[in-house]
Amino acid sequence: MRHEKHLPLIKSFFSVGALRFASIPLGLLINILLARILGPANYGNYSFLVSLTLLASSPALGIRQFIIREVATLHSGKNEDALKGFYKFLNIWAITFSVLVIFLLWSFNQASVIANIDGNFLFISLLLTFSYLNYIRLSYLTGLQKPFISNFFEQVSQPLIFIAGISASFLFLASSVNLSLFIKSISILASVIGLSYIINKYHLNNLKSTSYQIKKWLYSMPPFFVITFFVTLNAEIATFILGFLGKSEDIAGLQIAQKIAVLIGVGMLIVNSVIGPKIVDFNISNKKQLQKLLQSSAKFSSLLAIPLAFLFILFGEEIIAILFGEEYVLLSYYPMLLLVLSQLLYVSFGSNVFLLNMTNHQNDTLKVSIITCLVTFTLCLFLIPSIGNIGAAVSIFISNITACLIYAYIIFKRFNFRITVI
Repeated sequence: MRHEKHLPLIKSFFSVGALRFASIPLGLLINILLARILGPANYGNYSFLVSLTLLASSPALGIRQFIIREVATLHSGKNEDALKGFYKFLNIWAITFSVLVIFLLWSFNQASVIANIDGNFLFISLLLTFSYLNYIRLSYLTGLQKPFISNFFEQVSQPLIFIAGISASFLFLASSVNLSLFIKSISILASVIGLSYIINKYHLNNLKSTSYQIKKWLYSMPPFFVITFFVTLNAEIATFILGFLGKSEDIAGLQIAQKIAVLIGVGMLIVNSVIGPKIVDFNISNKKQLQKLLQSSAKFSSLLAIPLAFLFILFGEEIIAILFGEEYVLLSYYPMLLLVLSQLLYVSFGSNVFLLNMTNHQNDTLKVSIITCLVTFTLCLFLIPSIGNIGAAVSIFISNITACLIYAYIIFKRFNFRITVI
């Protein structure tokens, strides 16, 4: 009986894990196609624009964990009226905030604060708006403990549509940076439409009344998207500085290194897709069970990460040459080594950011994010002019070590336990 109550979690864990594993070859295929079709310079430009969009989407990315937490809390408390109101509130917020961010981007572009994006502005605007609406729906379903559906759209259907579009553009000899951005936007829009249909038909249509907690929601949201702004800036700042101080080819090389290195953290991505609602429950009812869940998750993530790390370290040059092309080996291999080691270290420290954000300690995450962002920024300014994207990778590596050590200290101070592998 004791194990039976965990069966839904185990089933969800492995089903989401299967989707995450399916997304690995799809994600690789997307970047292989883009790198080979666009070439190093255009692929670098495309990567810079996607990084810009990610940073501009950080408010919506940030509140994903807030949405999961809030939906899980309202759903477990049987406060269905507020759930319906929350969904409507989120949609209004997404449209309003995306318009505001688009206006800010336009203003920065006119003032020459960022690189000239006049020729790409329409496609960036579409990508931003659809991304905001998509993140809300993905998070809402995850909070309802339907991670399989949300991960299917995010990890499988959306990449498949993108791959089909990119392949068609290549066959018709119409590939370009703007067309790639447009195809990416359409793939996200398809996800928005599909998720909207599911949420409305199988959930919202069964709710008869609506209530709102607007003051509470507005008060709770800012720390989450400020946190993610700095987390995203920390991840993307190297690309931005390379855009200003380096070459497009350096950006392309760093992007390939990051796409390979991120595979090291796939186990953690699987874990975090499933355990969010359980962290909320165990934090209230059973701290020992919370520690056990988080340590087991860290061990599982590391078991997947270690063999992959050795594979990329030993055969990284051959893998890059076969998948992306010989022209990317010199651009990507050494940054990849540093980023693989960085990801392996990060995974071994467990789901530290996720734990803090899901237990109302997001201000701690914000402080660490600001510190590590400053570390990355400072190191990039000194290292990129002399050693290019290797300098960017060194900056990210040192920043990650700093973050891991600070998070470990904070978690021990807050919870009186550790979640690291060792």
